Amino acid sequence: MKYYFYLESYVFIWQDKRTVLVYNSLLGQSYKMNNNPSLYKLIGRLQELSNLYCIDINEDQRISDDVSTFINKIIDSSSGNILEAIPGQNKPVSLVPILNNQHDVERLRNDETRSIGENIINYIHEIDICLDAPEIKDTPINRIGSFLKSIRSAHARIVNVHGCNVLSDMELELMIEELGKITLLKVFYLSADYYVAQNSKFSFLKSEGFQLKLTVSESVDRQKLLEANDIVLTNNIGHKWSFSICSGNDYQEVMEIVEELEINNYEIWPFFNGSNLQFIEDNVYLNDQDFENPGLSKREVFAHQAINTNDFGKLTIMADGKVYANPNFPALGTIDDNVKELVYKEMDKGTSWRRVRNMKPCSSCIYQWLCPSPNDYELAIGKPNLCHIKP
Repeated sequence: MKYYFYLESYVFIWQDKRTVLVYNSLLGQSYKMNNNPSLYKLIGRLQELSNLYCIDINEDQRISDDVSTFINKIIDSSSGNILEAIPGQNKPVSLVPILNNQHDVERLRNDETRSIGENIINYIHEIDICLDAPEIKDTPINRIGSFLKSIRSAHARIVNVHGCNVLSDMELELMIEELGKITLLKVFYLSADYYVAQNSKFSFLKSEGFQLKLTVSESVDRQKLLEANDIVLTNNIGHKWSFSICSGNDYQEVMEIVEELEINNYEIWPFFNGSNLQFIEDNVYLNDQDFENPGLSKREVFAHQAINTNDFGKLTIMADGKVYANPNFPALGTIDDNVKELVYKEMDKGTSWRRVRNMKPCSSCIYQWLCPSPNDYELAIGKPNLCHIKP
């Protein structure tokens, strides 16, 4: 008797000689099995595009221990099914989940009918302005404003402003004036203690379109945090707390603060300070259990294969006017350059937006495309991955 065995189009399957990994993007769940020669060959047939995720198997294959265990797991997880092959009836087919990015740079380069600049500005969705460089005495605020106005037609949603503490009152007023000319959400990052001391300067944060991010990066006077919390609540300022921690003790302290101040809107970031690698390994590094329920959609898995989801669409303007896709890599140019040309440069030859896990050891890992995109922790630590799976 012949059967049709098929996978659903929302299911990804990867294998090496030892392991099979199946990911059901509809349920956001994965499971791993030991591989063997019989199963390896069967999965290889499933992965052939011409088979459209459906292959025929005979009775002996269906009841063999190696294959039947795999088939039952597929059925139990709603990842596929097996049907008796009825003569004259078409076999079921599924679209194999293969990335097909119509805007891929290589494809656009080879298509003379399309321009690489076609809507390229729409890739931008977030801008960081970093002003805290004390050695730079002249921040080109007017030119920053002109640069921001040049992306008004983009799909950008947020401008993050860091380091306002280095601006004079006049420079701050000019920055606010320039930011007021665009309709994006403007988020000001200010340390909690600085905000308490200078909050009268930032009354504009009450206005629509502005938001405050209160940063806490080290142990500070609890009284200062209490005052900052009272100010934002009393003045109805849209805000979020951002805590950086370097140890387990820091985490405990933050949780005490959150409970004491009844903070609901907050985030906690582990910070690598050069001497707390064990803390980062314990709290940031991934293991097999982290991939059992990653909750990624099919689109998100595709994104991991094509772009760096941490960096893509972000530009950083430094205090000297240089523009970066990621400040850890060389500058793309300056705010005086054409923004479309900067985006094209990053998409064409850049090292940030398209930095994916196609390098060793990730390229030989079964979790390659379920793993989060490469991030700045890896750059700071000097390691290509942050996991206990491929150390």
